[in-house]
Amino acid sequence: MKIITSSKWKKLSQFTEENTTNTDSPSIIIEPFEPLVQEAVDDIKTSDPNFFRGVNKIKIDMGFGQFGSVSSENPADININIERIKNEFQNRTNQSFDYNNIEHKNILKECIKETIFHEKGHTEDAWQAHSADPSAGLAGENLFPGGEQAAESFVRKIQ
Repeated sequence: MKIITSSKWKKLSQFTEENTTNTDSPSIIIEPFEPLVQEAVDDIKTSDPNFFRGVNKIKIDMGFGQFGSVSSENPADININIERIKNEFQNRTNQSFDYNNIEHKNILKECIKETIFHEKGHTEDAWQAHSADPSAGLAGENLFPGGEQAAESFVRKIQ
């Protein structure tokens, strides 16, 4: 990992053997385990066994405001904020999420898939930027040059 100085210290990302050991295999690690995320991953893999190429793991994160994110530190990891997704479900349906309600679970699972699709678009964007110069560490706009538009285009392409 390279570090450069500017007005702030900034870590630059690289896809390394260490942080991409699982990216050629569609076996996805979910940390910590969340059953609905696993079901969503299984559904996606059934539709496209190669969809998760380039993704190392899915991290369940409750502590940030976005639905999901991809870290510039390791773009092969997708972060999902399951609590934020549940809150959005509640806002859309005016109902509290009920794990025993099959309809609720299916709606939430679709929301999880949409989040995974979007974040995979950012991962693809980072892989493309990295492939242009694999030895260079990248950060910010250089790592994700397509920004939100690249993620949204990826979602449209696969749906």
